[in-house]
Amino acid sequence: MDFSVFSEGFRCFRKLFSIFGLGANSFKGITGSAKTFSIGFAFLPNESIESYTFAFEEFKKLGIRPPVMVMDGSDGLKGAADKVYTNMPTLLCTWHVNKNVLSKCKGKFRTKEAWETFYSAWRNLIQSPTFEVFDERWQEFENNYDNDDTGYCVNYIKDEWIKPGQIERLVTAWTNRYQHFDTTVTTR
Repeated sequence: MDFSVFSEGFRCFRKLFSIFGLGANSFKGITGSAKTFSIGFAFLPNESIESYTFAFEEFKKLGIRPPVMVMDGSDGLKGAADKVYTNMPTLLCTWHVNKNVLSKCKGKFRTKEAWETFYSAWRNLIQSPTFEVFDERWQEFENNYDNDDTGYCVNYIKDEWIKPGQIERLVTAWTNRYQHFDTTVTTR
């Protein structure tokens, strides 16, 4: 199958199938010409490694072997992808990551303008095109925000996103090692 990115969305149709105890998962592919298409659907009982492993193994039997996967970062999805599609890069969905940063950090800022400046600096940080630019931006980010008011946010980001195993899946300087046609979100 000729496509470059494989992405997943768990919660579509959740209400419809929750009466059966199943979650509907849609798996999408994205071509080099930016066309999105459905690869398949799986009705799974939960978001565990076992459930996703079952779905991925079935896809693999059909010859579906994605070169890259963009995901929300759940442990079940990542564990199953690593198990079934060994050596396949998995990128983090920037929309999901940014949503988490927003929910954890926005309340730490006293004004809308201060939050918007921080959030812009965060987005610039994860969009750093080179390792050198990332290092410069990270240093500036820490200098500006690692203080009594917003130090919690810097620590959260450092502990959750800017750490080994995550940074390679999120920051452009690392993710651009893989052909993903600028697809960094799980929905389009």
